[in-house]
Amino acid sequence: MTEKTTLAELISLGSYEAKKWDWGWYVKFLNWFLTSNEKTTINQKLDYLNHLLENNTEFRKIFVEQWTQFIEVAQFDSFWIHTFSGESDSFFQEFIWAFTQKLITSPSGKCEVAYLMDCFLQFDLSVEQCKQANTQKIQALAQFFPPGKIVKLKNEIRTSLVRAVYILACKNLSTVYSSDFEIDSIDKHNSDFMKMLSYVNLTDITDETVLNSLNDSNLAKIELTIENFRESGVSLNSLFKIKKVKSRLLRIKNLFKLYQSFNKSALLAILVERQNFYSLKFQFFHYSSQLIEVVSMASAETGDHYVARTRQTMGQLWVSACGGGFITGFTVLLKTLSSYLYVAPFLSGFISSLNYGFCFVLIYLCGFTLATKQPAAIAAHLAYQWKKLNKSEILKEIDAVFKSQFLAVLGNVGIVIPTVLGLSYLSDSMLNQSFMTPEKATAQIDSMAVFSFTPFYAVLTGYFLWFSTFISGVADNFFKVYQFDKLILNSPKILSFLSPARKRKWVEFFKNNFGALMGNLVLGFILGLVPVFGTFLGLPLDVRHVTLSAGTLAAAVYTLGFDLFSHPAIYLAIVGVIITGILNLSVSFMISLRVAESSDESGSLEGADSRSLLHTYLRKKLGFKN
Repeated sequence: MTEKTTLAELISLGSYEAKKWDWGWYVKFLNWFLTSNEKTTINQKLDYLNHLLENNTEFRKIFVEQWTQFIEVAQFDSFWIHTFSGESDSFFQEFIWAFTQKLITSPSGKCEVAYLMDCFLQFDLSVEQCKQANTQKIQALAQFFPPGKIVKLKNEIRTSLVRAVYILACKNLSTVYSSDFEIDSIDKHNSDFMKMLSYVNLTDITDETVLNSLNDSNLAKIELTIENFRESGVSLNSLFKIKKVKSRLLRIKNLFKLYQSFNKSALLAILVERQNFYSLKFQFFHYSSQLIEVVSMASAETGDHYVARTRQTMGQLWVSACGGGFITGFTVLLKTLSSYLYVAPFLSGFISSLNYGFCFVLIYLCGFTLATKQPAAIAAHLAYQWKKLNKSEILKEIDAVFKSQFLAVLGNVGIVIPTVLGLSYLSDSMLNQSFMTPEKATAQIDSMAVFSFTPFYAVLTGYFLWFSTFISGVADNFFKVYQFDKLILNSPKILSFLSPARKRKWVEFFKNNFGALMGNLVLGFILGLVPVFGTFLGLPLDVRHVTLSAGTLAAAVYTLGFDLFSHPAIYLAIVGVIITGILNLSVSFMISLRVAESSDESGSLEGADSRSLLHTYLRKKLGFKN
């Protein structure tokens, strides 16, 4: 509705519409009431409506007639039952259904309250504003209706709530009996999902306390099932069905609150869920987060290994980071030498990809650390900790994360520079020439300047660093779901040249490292091929990785000599490397953190989200009082 409805039009339309059931008047009423005074609060609008009903006899008559008819024929069931309107059996069917509903909307020919609520949610008044509504002012509207009609409305709402709870419980039981729940049939017969049907039917709830307790027990079991996916892996459709069960259990919990008494927070939770259904942005993140949640949990487990909390673990992290910097120094050497090959651009990019991929895999197999690979996994770890620790414990965890990350970067950069300088010295001693030519050294310094495209490339690389970590989780989940370890062990052809004992060792190695190996290889190929594709497309696409950039800058300085420090170009390049490091780490960290949080429906602990907790930590470190 873009055009505002006037009171005169509402009265004129009401005189005609009161004789038959039609959605037109109700949609017009919402348009008039909710969008005619955008700068006023919801409570002011309620005051105005009450005042108008008291003083305008004609409008009061139309208002009472229309809403009395609404009470007589309105059906609430579908509004309570559909947690995410569609009830498809697969992830892709649901997504397509939701997408078409967003683009193609048509008035309902039936008397479903869900349609009117959808119209309500599309107007200017947001659900957040509705939280400020005064319950007493809403209830004051009842004085204009015959008492019997209000009683009938309350009874119909309570009855529809009971029916909705029963139907949702039946839907959940049906899903539990599917193959996605790997429990014995006897256990399913005796499960709390089955027991719920003993305390509710289409007309009555026999024991509210027991039914509510069983619902909470089922919620805990679903959470445990999702938690176990970290070990077993899960397919997209299986997780989709289980998340459906979880959404229905949460809906039952809110319906209980409404059944016992009018609970504004429970009703608003249902409205928020339905409003989100009409947001394409929310749809994308909600449905994609089904699999991301499992991947994030896997990344969270990996991220925990990167957090040093004691002096001993800090020492181990420092040694690991130094090892990563040492190997990266040789990567800079090979990358520079390969750039002198007279080959096609794509082949040159492919060679660079192999160099990067081999380097990253070698760092991983040696047990060393590449600092820029840590933030995505650490962020997923932090997001996982939100719901397990209190605020003070979270702040301590953030402190340990920042110290660990700083130590890792310092180890990488602090060792790659002397390693590259040493390799340059050896090349100069043996060949009378550094492995980087003066022309290339000058070009590298200019390209790293902070006022060039370096910040943009660093942000892009930060995204690639997160993406490689995400791919690592996807690959690990893929390996677990399809149980490739058992397939390989039972295959008479695969790895047949190995003895059974050695074959089991190889399979165990791939089972434990498949995801990490794939993530490192993907990152290597991205860093090597993105500049080539940028050249092909004529787009400013390149990568800037802080450890590689620091090593390249060190090689350039050795080639051009230390007199270079008398020119401003070197200082612009140094600042560019520092900015590259900050952007690499922060972009990868924040993307992973937001994705992990968006996939967690339970939200942050104690109402504090990542931004507020990080803000509190930074203020504390900078000496500001909270």
